[in-house]
Amino acid sequence: MFPLIPDDTLLLVDSTAPWGPGDVVLLEFPGGKQVAHRVVAIRDGIVVTRGDNLAWEDPPVPCHKVIGPVTAMYRKGLLVDPAGPLFRMVQSAVLLAMRLLRGRSS
Repeated sequence: MFPLIPDDTLLLVDSTAPWGPGDVVLLEFPGGKQVAHRVVAIRDGIVVTRGDNLAWEDPPVPCHKVIGPVTAMYRKGLLVDPAGPLFRMVQSAVLLAMRLLRGRSS
């Protein structure tokens, strides 16, 4: 979920916690690649996710491939709550700036 979650960020994941649309989860794609993306939809045992910086959804995967929701992130010694207001505010500002920049290059 770059740029909000750079690759060198340590993610804490709770494999026992419930998750649903809007949550950032760690999931495993075919081939074993693990990715943290936001849940867009859940239908018939299938989860659809998308990175916040992406215009398209990921390929759907079975719900059992979700390892769990991201409950905290450590970045440069700082603890960040992905459900907290500060993360959401920064996320909104970054996404708005990226959309505006894309509009200029189109």
